[in-house]
Amino acid sequence: MHANHDQRLVNMHTEPEQIRSCSLAHPIEALGSAAMFWRPRNIRSSSWIEHAPFVFWMIDAVRPRRIIDFCTEDMSSLVVMSEGVQRLQLDVICDYATLSDAPKRARDVLTSARRMRGTLSECLPSLPAESIDIVHLDIAHLADMNSETVRTLLERVSQRGVMMISGTRSERMTEEASRILASMVPRYRSIEFVHASGLRMFAIGGSLSHTVEQLFSYTKTREERMVLRNMFEHLGRGLSAKGAAGGSVTHEDPPRNQAEVAPTLAAVCTSLKSGQGDRDPTGLRDSERKTLREENLRLQKAWTEMRNRVEALEEDLTKLSALVIEKQALIDRCSKRPPASSNKKPTQFDFKRVARWFKPSATRKTSNLSAAVRLIESSEFFDSAWYARTYLGNEKMQRKSAYHYLTTGATLGFNPSQKFNTNFYLENNPDVRDSSLNPLVHFLRFGQAENRKINSL
Repeated sequence: MHANHDQRLVNMHTEPEQIRSCSLAHPIEALGSAAMFWRPRNIRSSSWIEHAPFVFWMIDAVRPRRIIDFCTEDMSSLVVMSEGVQRLQLDVICDYATLSDAPKRARDVLTSARRMRGTLSECLPSLPAESIDIVHLDIAHLADMNSETVRTLLERVSQRGVMMISGTRSERMTEEASRILASMVPRYRSIEFVHASGLRMFAIGGSLSHTVEQLFSYTKTREERMVLRNMFEHLGRGLSAKGAAGGSVTHEDPPRNQAEVAPTLAAVCTSLKSGQGDRDPTGLRDSERKTLREENLRLQKAWTEMRNRVEALEEDLTKLSALVIEKQALIDRCSKRPPASSNKKPTQFDFKRVARWFKPSATRKTSNLSAAVRLIESSEFFDSAWYARTYLGNEKMQRKSAYHYLTTGATLGFNPSQKFNTNFYLENNPDVRDSSLNPLVHFLRFGQAENRKINSL
């Protein structure tokens, strides 16, 4: 069924001389072809589908003998061109280069396509000179090329050949790819479509097909180029899910003969001509420009707010830096000790105040606090006078030394005497460190009988 339908569409293809004999509202309507109304059968979700009408039209206009496709990442370009070749029943050599595998649903379409192995610089010299009629480059491949590789590729394009480069308006455009495009624009005639990340077609050969020549002859002015761009954008967006949701016209049943193509294309051109003034040279509509202006104002406002916030933060940082310097100077003055000859008495230690700072740790509590205090006081490993003098600043506090060590001192790493090293005991006895027992209490009850070490000596 599909074969008969495709054959019917092929038979309806009419030469431009015959088309021009029709009554046309615009010269571009003479480029009408049934192929531009085809819907790709093997691509469901890809922005590249919006370029399918032009690619189908280009294959129909050029009737290529060899196609080279340096594919898009999802291979949509190769699938569309392969399907166009099959539906036109052309005898074409189709080579492609890609880093990905073809989608399962498209493998039947790609049965006649051959994958080139190796790098571009390795593959191109093996191709005969002036043998490629259509070459497609995704912008990612163009970015990987150097000037020598591009020169070699252009030498392989035939006298009737064209080059299509997709992604010219995408974020993947690199500085090198932009430089190569800028060098080609003055040398070759071209036309660019700005929708779906952009696609630019270059006329490389000097003896183009009559239909392709007519394309350039009908698009000499900016207004004519606008009509052409809008026409293929309209058809492309009608194929995408986004375009269908937005109300674009889709063509589920392509025109069956040229008599149906001309009125359909005339209606499209008429509607586009009536609204072509709302587009600027970049292809943006008034609504799109308005949206961009609003977004630009929003970004400018956000940038101003962010700049003001940064300035405020920098001011706060300056104040904080000055405050830190001031506090550090105060700490340095307070940390200076009085001379040894000074008769000034040391400040009396305020135990109650310190007790409020250092609350007893729950992991160091014992079930019988009083018994533990008595056990510590009676031990030869606890020196209350030394402890009070060393940590509490006053020997008069030695009556509270055992209690302080039990509830607070051990948590702070204080030693009960010069014989017992609290941190050493905890570091060498993980079971004690993970338990709720005071280290000296544990040693007196268990560790001493187990011959555990209490210091590094």
